Amino acid sequence: MSLNKFVCAGLLTAGLSCLTPAMAAPVSYTFSTGAAIGGPAELTHLLSGLTVSGSFVYDQTVPLLGSSGDLGFEPGYSIYATPGSPDQAFRTLTGSVGAYQFSDIAGSASIRNANTGVPSATMLDIISLTSDPTVKAGTNTTPADYDRQLQGFTLGNYTLHNVRLYWIGGVGGGAFNFLSDSALPAELPTFQGRLAFDFVRTDDPTNLANIPYYSNTVTFGGLTVQAAAVPETDTYLMALVGLGLVGVAVRRRQQRSLKA
Repeated sequence: MSLNKFVCAGLLTAGLSCLTPAMAAPVSYTFSTGAAIGGPAELTHLLSGLTVSGSFVYDQTVPLLGSSGDLGFEPGYSIYATPGSPDQAFRTLTGSVGAYQFSDIAGSASIRNANTGVPSATMLDIISLTSDPTVKAGTNTTPADYDRQLQGFTLGNYTLHNVRLYWIGGVGGGAFNFLSDSALPAELPTFQGRLAFDFVRTDDPTNLANIPYYSNTVTFGGLTVQAAAVPETDTYLMALVGLGLVGVAVRRRQQRSLKA
């Protein structure tokens, strides 16, 4: 191989690492929201004027776990998760709202596509990232629902129980049907979504008052996310090999120049 071809091969190898699709690997996202736009008066008052910010990892490669209806949740969603593994589609969530902190090591991702299963006139496309399993709409919490990985905070008479980030078609500037299928998208939406804090009463942890779960949810508007790709190990190796080839070529050229 000639020197020029040798250099080109090295540059090509390094270049291929740059061309490797970043979204094929887990991707770190930062996020921020606007102020609270809905929720019970007591909670929204406690969170008045505050916004939420933080970071998480999104992994498109996590396999389909199953249909939400078959798994005992609200039907119509495809849920992506890997039981017993820390490598989830939504993981290492950390964030803050004012002086309050929260985190969760692993969560799940759900996709609802308007063209799948239910007539599109009654559905909108939805992407939902959830830190811990949700409670079925209209039902109440049970002792089993308190086995949480979420590290939350207490606010007045309420304790943070779940964090959800979601995007709904037609909301925040997004097209009504922005998903082509029920697979995890390579990238999260660029239009604004929403973030929800689900709280439970600290003084009634087993819900003896029989209050529907989502009556203690505060919703924040203006959710935006920004990605920073996390290259896979193979990508780093390709770059190092390519740069190594270039270095060898340069040294050979220098040696030839000295001999001449």
